[in-house]
Amino acid sequence: MAFVSSLSSTRIVYIMEFEIDGEVLHKIGITDRKVEDRFMDILKSYHSVYRNIPKCRLLRFKTNKHNNVIEKILHRMFSDYNVEFDKKFNGYTEFFLLGDKIEELLEVYDDIITKKISLDKRPILPDWAYNEKDREYSDGEYLIASDKITSTIAKVE
Repeated sequence: MAFVSSLSSTRIVYIMEFEIDGEVLHKIGITDRKVEDRFMDILKSYHSVYRNIPKCRLLRFKTNKHNNVIEKILHRMFSDYNVEFDKKFNGYTEFFLLGDKIEELLEVYDDIITKKISLDKRPILPDWAYNEKDREYSDGEYLIASDKITSTIAKVE
């Protein structure tokens, strides 16, 4: 019988950092298991394909009732930095080459988790949250609409 994590009913939004081929990449994802188990699954899968183990560390991991929306928002915001691997492994589509944008990713993640950005109603995010092809994105009751970069991120009443 497989071990079932005590966190299995609560999903975790995480950000991991990997050093692969001299580049620092970040993985944004969600899991319903212990984040350490997910971390090891990615490493094992990467190793089975590429025959090495990258340096890595866990940067953020928190539970939140809006975990699916948070992951989609973060993926959408940083889609221009998405990395394509030549071989498939567990989680390979969710890696980003962010460079100095990592600070923005961590700031937005922290603001959502600490509720400085509310997802209880329709949030407004600034222009940098979008790529040029997709200026508006809706996910069920959530609408993320373009705004000026200097604007504040606000809860829409």
